Amino acid sequence: MHKKLFVPFTKSASDAAHSAPGVGLGLAISRRLARQMNGDLILDESISTGTRFLLTLPLA
Repeated sequence: MHKKLFVPFTKSASDAAHSAPGVGLGLAISRRLARQMNGDLILDESISTGTRFLLTLPLA
């Protein structure tokens, strides 16, 4: 399941009409940008409640 967090997804028109707004691109784009800058965006699985992502980027 965690690997799917960073995969772009689409909604059908029917699903979009009956769900929260959004197109499912935010995490995919964020990870792609981080990797293009020689960094990464990962899910932090060390916490027991909530969700936290770790963004790492190299120093200039």
